[in-house]
Amino acid sequence: MVFAAQHLYNVLTNQINYFTNNCNVGTTSRVTNTNKNVANNKAVSFNFTLSPNPATNSITIMGKQLTGIIVYSITGKLIYQKQCNATNMARIDVSNWQNGMYFIQAVNKAGGTTTQKFIKQ
Repeated sequence: MVFAAQHLYNVLTNQINYFTNNCNVGTTSRVTNTNKNVANNKAVSFNFTLSPNPATNSITIMGKQLTGIIVYSITGKLIYQKQCNATNMARIDVSNWQNGMYFIQAVNKAGGTTTQKFIKQ
């Protein structure tokens, strides 16, 4: 549990700093991130597309062999979690979510993880 909290803190801190310095919210965002695959210690390049951003009803996540989607609030609270069966697309209904900023973390079959900022209006 402590490891998960520390990992979440590190991910959110890095992403907040990145987005604060480099990103404007548009209709579609795309981020590429390189992480180490723990099983074989090789770098795994992974990217996904999130649209629309901002959104009011639903969002679509496109990426190769998605195995999981996790959404955290700006305060780090787990909002949504979904396992995927190595699919290339996932859709999330956000119509009942509170307006604000969220962080969406996608995981792919190769072990890559990438986090993006999402705005719910």
